Amino acid sequence: MPGLSVIHILSEENNPDYKHGFIDYKTVSSNISSKNQKIYLCGPGKMMESIEIILKELNIESDRIIKEEF
Repeated sequence: MPGLSVIHILSEENNPDYKHGFIDYKTVSSNISSKNQKIYLCGPGKMMESIEIILKELNIESDRIIKEEF
């Protein structure tokens, strides 16, 4: 995907090559550069649900959020 920026955040494995911890409001808001960007979510269902709630709090429209389907 052209212009794709990927942020890997691991909650269990502490690997120095990746960010580590849980994704919260601060993490999400600091990585959003525009309300018009598309956001692709993938990972465990509960995590994606939590992030989607945060994105809605940040006024990101639902049509800008693309979720991995299982």
